[in-house]
Amino acid sequence: MGEGILAMHLLLVEDEGHRLLRPITFTRPVYELRTGFYTLRERISRVYEEEKIVLHSRSYLKDVVREYTDLPVNIVPSGDVLIVNGRAIIPYGFSNKVKVDGPPATYVNRDGEIVVIRPDGKTLEKLAEKISEGTVLNLSELICGERIEVDVHMIKYLWDTYEVNEELLVEDFKQYEAGIYGHLSSGVVTLGDVYVAEGAEVDPGVILDGRHGPVFIDKNARIMHNAVIIGPTYIGEKCTIKVGAKIYENTSLGKVCKVGGEVDAVIFQSYSNKQHEGFIGHAYIGEWVNIGADTNNSDLKNTYGTVKVYVDGEPMNTGKLFVGVMIGDHTKTGINTMFNTGTVVGVAVNVYGAGYPPKYIPSFLWGGAEGFVEHRFDKAVETARRMMARRDVELTPAYEKMLRKIYEMTASERQKLIEST
Repeated sequence: MGEGILAMHLLLVEDEGHRLLRPITFTRPVYELRTGFYTLRERISRVYEEEKIVLHSRSYLKDVVREYTDLPVNIVPSGDVLIVNGRAIIPYGFSNKVKVDGPPATYVNRDGEIVVIRPDGKTLEKLAEKISEGTVLNLSELICGERIEVDVHMIKYLWDTYEVNEELLVEDFKQYEAGIYGHLSSGVVTLGDVYVAEGAEVDPGVILDGRHGPVFIDKNARIMHNAVIIGPTYIGEKCTIKVGAKIYENTSLGKVCKVGGEVDAVIFQSYSNKQHEGFIGHAYIGEWVNIGADTNNSDLKNTYGTVKVYVDGEPMNTGKLFVGVMIGDHTKTGINTMFNTGTVVGVAVNVYGAGYPPKYIPSFLWGGAEGFVEHRFDKAVETARRMMARRDVELTPAYEKMLRKIYEMTASERQKLIEST
């Protein structure tokens, strides 16, 4: 166990569910997925403000996690510990119901998924080696104490994020008081619940429509002329919304994104660009993604049937009418790229050309509907380094090592697609 760490702790852990959330979770632990205003980790830290957070991640991610956070990684702390499933959307007020200290107990949601475990000493001892090695956990092996049901959503598939986003955007906004603290130019229209943070700038002709759900513009963001933002929507720190953009409800943008054209019910992690015309809807976009001019995705079938999506490399019926595209980190699309409903694109892919590419494109590929070749690792890293440098972010040796691991993990499925096209 971790020495010298004596306090009440939350241990955020990864289970096998991370596989169903690829490609976004190839490059981050599950608790870094974004919903509402925050990542799942940030949300938990706001609910449990007094407790210290300790993180568990898969072994190949741990060095990168240590670089972007000052939190302990892959240790079991001493003292009272609450084990939290990293896929859980912990609601406000949960800390009043589920305390860190107390008798051993296992908290599950209505679907029977394990949300939180308050372990006994033997369970923690059994857990220590797996945590230190970065082994993905089977939480059912850690069940102890009384079984208690709680009302907590879990992220099982990527489309769950935007399915629950409306509710979370509204709840997150309630933690603030509507108000204008940034700069609004003359001619800006604000309707309903609108929050513009300090340092944000809103240009003439912008409409911020919070009548049917709040609009939150975070610090140092810029909303350019004649953009329309319909709530509930969150625009993250240092984001830029381009001239004439149409941002529809249930959209969350992480920090330092540039977005134009039309988006509807989309989640962007951070540092990604969709600056030009084109439609992206019911989608999840990773980091360091660049979406070329007039790239579009379908999010509704012409038959109004349910959408099939490849999950962990296998097709499944989502049972949903609206599912767009899911794009992993460092992927780029050329001008006029088209994606069919339920398309999944991996990490460091370059997609371009006429026609619809396959609905499942593994990581580190280059091409389109007419076929693919491998995106050489050295070239992919070189491009990533350039893009990150433009935002004053270093591509560290640990980050490159992580990308290489993903390159190796996805080799067989990459080769399978190359041979089939």
